[in-house]
This record gives sequence, structure tokens and C-alpha cells, in this order.
Amino acid sequence: APVLPQNRCGPFTEGVRPTTARTTSGALAQHCPALTSLTFMKMAEDLPRLASITSLRRLEAAFLEVDDVNYLVKELPNLTHFIVHAGDRTALAHERLDLESTSLQSIDISASAKALSFERVNCPALREIVCGGDGPYGNGLALLVPNDGGDGFVHWYPEGDPDDPGALCLFGTYPNGWNDQEVPSPLEIPSACVVTWKQWGGWCAQATTSTTLGEVAKAYEGRAAGSF
Repeated sequence: APVLPQNRCGPFTEGVRPTTARTTSGALAQHCPALTSLTFMKMAEDLPRLASITSLRRLEAAFLEVDDVNYLVKELPNLTHFIVHAGDRTALAHERLDLESTSLQSIDISASAKALSFERVNCPALREIVCGGDGPYGNGLALLVPNDGGDGFVHWYPEGDPDDPGALCLFGTYPNGWNDQEVPSPLEIPSACVVTWKQWGGWCAQATTSTTLGEVAKAYEGRAAGSF
């Protein structure tokens, strides 16, 4: 078997995979047990063996099921940065992530799938959520405002002026285009967590729970200047 560094290795292909391991994840778990950063150019595989590399702090990979993402976030005790891609055009679309981790600091789903969002974010150390744009092909989190016509909340699209510019940002699930009857509900995130929406054209908008809706609207008005 080849001699591999303990904390970094790559590229790692079929041609150099040790014969004692059936999968790339298995080979990495066997020969790089202290690995801290890993990027899969394709699909993540053999998740139990991947989860056994408990030293991982950064992971980037494509997935077909949200349960696989949830599983790794929960099982990797030192994971701080997670970049999620979709395994194909329809994988992860309109799905909901249920995250639980004491170590996760950043999750980036901006390049994953249309309308992928969150059901729960139980990650007290989280400091960054990177989402796709807020248009029809966006994902991540949406901004909510009280429903003037009834109970609960509705999605607010920041290209318009808010009724209450001084109201603080309230985050919820991203609109599911396949379910027009879905009623959005607020989602708790840490107060220090910055939500970033990557927009077409390369600019970004950002907000936290202490950002006002008026500040968000102003950022969209000055989109040519970037984020606020």
C-alpha cells in the first residue's frame, strides 16, 4: 500500500487505492486516521467509514440524501466547516436539513440544490450559513414577517420596502415551490451566526438576528456596492 501523509492526502484515485480497502473512504480511514480536511470531487461514499475519521474539521462533498448530510454533521465531533453539493440536478431539491452538532461553525449549501433548506439547526457554535440567492433557484434560509392577513408568518422578499423597517430579521425555511400551502415557521439560529445569500452577479447580502429589515432592504438597493 502507498505511504500517505496523516493529515492531508490527495488526489486519491482508484489507481492508488490500497487493495485492503473497498472504498476511498475506507482507505482514508485506514491510512489517514488524522485527516483534517477532505474534498470529494464526486459523491461521498461509505459514510460509516467516513464518519470514523473523527479528526475531520473541513469536509466538502456531494450527496443524494439529506439524511447523509445530517448523519455526518452529527457523527463528526470536530467538524467545523461543511460545504454541501448535490449529487445530481434533482438531489436534495426542496428537502430539509436537520442539523445537530456542537462543533459546526460554517455550512455552505449555496451550490447544492434549489430550495434546499433547514428544518432545525441545533448548532450552538455556528457562525455562518451560506445560502444560494433568494430567487426561484435559491436555497437556505428566508426572511419572515408577521402575516397581516392572519396568524403566523409569511416570506418577505427584500427587494421591496418592509412595513416595519426597524423590525429585526427573523429567519425561516426557504419557500418550497412544490408546496404552496406550506406555512413558514421561524427557525432559531445563534445570535452570532451570519446568514449570507450569494446572488447572481457575484454580490452578497448578509444578515444576523440583530440586523433590521430596513438594513437588508438598503443592501438590495445598493447591490452594485455589494453586501452591507
